[in-house]
Amino acid sequence: MTFIFVRMSPYVWVAGDDNNLLNGTYEFCTQCHNEKKKCCCSSHDIDMPILLKLEAQTIQSSNPRFRRMREFSHNIGNTPIRQINEIKNSNNEHHCYFYDCSEQRCNIYNMRPIDCRLFPFDIKLDLNTNEYWIGYYSDLCDRQLPDPETMKMYAHVLRAQLFLLFPYANTINDKSVCERLNNASFEKLYKLEQFIF
Repeated sequence: MTFIFVRMSPYVWVAGDDNNLLNGTYEFCTQCHNEKKKCCCSSHDIDMPILLKLEAQTIQSSNPRFRRMREFSHNIGNTPIRQINEIKNSNNEHHCYFYDCSEQRCNIYNMRPIDCRLFPFDIKLDLNTNEYWIGYYSDLCDRQLPDPETMKMYAHVLRAQLFLLFPYANTINDKSVCERLNNASFEKLYKLEQFIF
């Protein structure tokens, strides 16, 4: 029998041991050797994480450095959804606002948004069929990911968190973003409507 471990989020309780937050969201995260976090924190192949209202407010109140929400995030169009700002460092490398290049770690790891916790899973629009899919970025993780059937099991455990993002699927799947993400290998698991309902 395969056991799937996913750690706690601020929104839902799921199976797993949350004693060490640095272990990542999934059990396979403990085998990560990607010290520079080129997977999610500073990859050009994925977009910056989105922030739900509660997440942005929690970050804002957590530290005096983050009191000005517009410094670390921006609204997506005329929606209440925010997106974390991208920063360019002295080496002309782009990374998430909250990624500390010198320490090579996330400054808000214990309160990172759902979008970060879900990685490498995501909701993406297939521009050819105009269908939304639950899937995962198969080539951005440092280690070899489990087989597709096991990844389907992980996706089911994540169902509650993915459901929270579902109302914003149109917002976070802007055509220009989808076109840019074509460079990243995205393995489809479930059509969104079949998965959610």
